[in-house]
Amino acid sequence: MPKSNNHTTLFHLLVICAIGILVYANTLTAAFQFDDWLNIVDNLLIRDMGNLWPPTGARWFGTLTFALNYQLGGLNPLGYHLVNICIHILSALAVYLFVLVTFRTAYFNKRKAGAVSDAWFACACALLFVAHPLQTQAVTYIVQRFASLAALLFMLSLDAYILARVISVSRPTVSSHRTGRPRRTRCWLLYALSALCALLSLKTKENAYTLPVVLLIYEAMFFGGLATLSATIKRRWRTLVPLAGLALAGILYIINRYGLATLLDKLRATNEISRHDYLVTQFRVIVSYLRLLFFPVGQTIDHHYRVYTSLLEPAVLASLSLLILLLAAALWLYRLSRQGSPYLRLISFGILWFFVTLSVESSIIPIIDVMFEHRMYLPSIGAILAVTALCAFALEKSSLQLGQTRIAAAGILAGVVIVLACASHERNKVWKDELTLWTDVIAKTPDNPRGYNMLGSYYQANFRIYDAINYFRKALEVDGSYAEARSNLGNAYIQTGRIDAGLNELMITAQHNSFDDIDSGILYYNIARGYYLKGMPDPAIEYLKRALRYVPNEAAYYFLLGQAYQRKNLPEESMANFKKAHDLDPARF
Repeated sequence: MPKSNNHTTLFHLLVICAIGILVYANTLTAAFQFDDWLNIVDNLLIRDMGNLWPPTGARWFGTLTFALNYQLGGLNPLGYHLVNICIHILSALAVYLFVLVTFRTAYFNKRKAGAVSDAWFACACALLFVAHPLQTQAVTYIVQRFASLAALLFMLSLDAYILARVISVSRPTVSSHRTGRPRRTRCWLLYALSALCALLSLKTKENAYTLPVVLLIYEAMFFGGLATLSATIKRRWRTLVPLAGLALAGILYIINRYGLATLLDKLRATNEISRHDYLVTQFRVIVSYLRLLFFPVGQTIDHHYRVYTSLLEPAVLASLSLLILLLAAALWLYRLSRQGSPYLRLISFGILWFFVTLSVESSIIPIIDVMFEHRMYLPSIGAILAVTALCAFALEKSSLQLGQTRIAAAGILAGVVIVLACASHERNKVWKDELTLWTDVIAKTPDNPRGYNMLGSYYQANFRIYDAINYFRKALEVDGSYAEARSNLGNAYIQTGRIDAGLNELMITAQHNSFDDIDSGILYYNIARGYYLKGMPDPAIEYLKRALRYVPNEAAYYFLLGQAYQRKNLPEESMANFKKAHDLDPARF
């Protein structure tokens, strides 16, 4: 593949940054949305940096960045959006670097130049990535920084590893001797950087656990195959064996301590969907993701996707057949690439990347929301690489001259990027506030009870309580078993003074409570508040204690508990709970 010059590279980097800024410039004033409230606005953890040391929690590093945002700008969404946009642009630049260094690997050094120069191919991948509207949820939805930041660190780890491998197998040059920086030192520094980025990615989002698999596939495809990898391992066995032994010992210790069944049970985000049903549904969901990649119309924060229960349903079978064909195509193209166009290998690798990086969230680990667009942020890189390589292969096989081919490629790329950028800019308008976001959901999925419930919550927060009640009722008309809407309706009734009606709705919800810990705490707090307002402190105290079993560090619960004890004329218990509320949230209590 031809080498790129510095001026071309600089031009590409500027264009990528400019497109990223233009696409997301209208998001800087967008409000906090949905899970932003739980993870950022109401998250007391991020308000004190001391809470995040020593590092704990599966998403510690992502949470740390929110804490830094809070220290610098409080709860002004502007700072959070600026960081998210920077992460997205840096991710696009990491994609650009990834493609460039891939063209420096052993496989491509043996191949002739393609129809498109390596720098322009890398630029095409990065531009499609930065401009695609499917990325808007991972960028504009602030809390989904977890997805974009994990992907950035994933890419940086991969880039550093590949650079180290390229340096290690290349011949030393005169300039490298003059600098006085031995190749071995540079390689180990890059390996250390790769390991650090991998670790931080793992502490940001769980799909980063697919990085070792991607590295193995990459080694097999671009560094001489698994035989070369095996030889490398043999040369370094003295270093690798102790590390592998420690890793194995750690795994055995965890299994022995917790039990295999308990560990498997932890590999789920919900108990409401079986592993079988989730996997079957994901066959359809993955096809929907692919459709959004090629035809990004109908985007929404909540697709209200149907859960399928049988593999034999025609839609599921058709989707599974398509996915099997794609995987078979990846293996077939890999075989053809041994003697054919190098673009075929890139297509094969891109398809495998897509499936591997999506596997954590689209396999047998049940998640209550079976489809979310931000989950495509990292997998989309593989899909974009495969599509770009397919287009380059088609141009290579066309009857056009090389100059005409590159002009045609540039024209096609410019047209596609402009369309995608405009679509992204338009999609970002929906994220202005909760009203525009959930109105969009109802317009696209009118049978979605969560859309009505979230609009009700918006109106309730803005003191339009009767509008809120109407939307909660609409949610229950669509789905009478929707517990969250019934709980919110009960709370709204209490706000309007209809305490008995509110308690009735809340008690119905409590009888069939399938909430997680946080929503269970809210439910029992609202019941306690209803009893307190009725002048019945004893049941109020009982339900507040239940709420605190689910959410032990919620200041508002302790404050109401203090009020209930005060009504019972128990000053010591009352003051203890008021003090606890103040200690947890001194700004409010």
